Amino acid sequence: PELQPYRIAGVEEHQDAMGWYTLVGKKDYWELDMVGRTSAERLGYPTQKPERLLERLLVSLAPEGGTVGDFFSGSGTTAAVAQRLGLGFIACDDSKAAVDLAARRLTRAGQGQQAGGPALPDLLIEVLER
Repeated sequence: PELQPYRIAGVEEHQDAMGWYTLVGKKDYWELDMVGRTSAERLGYPTQKPERLLERLLVSLAPEGGTVGDFFSGSGTTAAVAQRLGLGFIACDDSKAAVDLAARRLTRAGQGQQAGGPALPDLLIEVLER
């Protein structure tokens, strides 16, 4: 079936060879900056994601007080955001350098949180040798 125009008042419509469409509006996507080279959030991990991205995902998808898993955790962004939001987390990576970096990040973040609020659960770090 051929696509028809939306005909919604105030919505600019366009047509191409595939049919009618509208441009995505601001409310339809998230504006999130990457982790910039000079950002305080930057840890030097090549695939590091912005904390704001993970925060939006966890707030949207994780149940209150739930536990999240990240099995390719890299620099530990998911775990750090989960920790800040009061969620439990399991984070794994097969790189010892990534585990060390995430452990330092979580320990530092946890110390900052403890200073201003309730005690955090202990952080258990296990490195399994192959």
